[in-house]
Amino acid sequence: MQQQAQIEKTQLPQLLSREDLKIRWQMNSRQSVHQVASKPDFPQPVFAFNHGKTPLYLATEIQIFEINHPWVITPSSRLAYSHWILRNVIDQS
Repeated sequence: MQQQAQIEKTQLPQLLSREDLKIRWQMNSRQSVHQVASKPDFPQPVFAFNHGKTPLYLATEIQIFEINHPWVITPSSRLAYSHWILRNVIDQS
């Protein structure tokens, strides 16, 4: 049984919490992660614990989200995106 348990451990998917995402994306606050996670195309959690207060996401689904939203990955890309919004959306009026 111990051997089976070891095999099962190697087959577990990588899961990420919102705290993991905060670190991964170099964000300063939980609110920043919450704003990204509130987007309609953000992956749904695959599991939650602590009475639903701690959602866990599949790392592969997060990677897909990052490919589709590259501005979220680093502070410099978020800044560049905000400048783009300012120039192309807000200043056009």
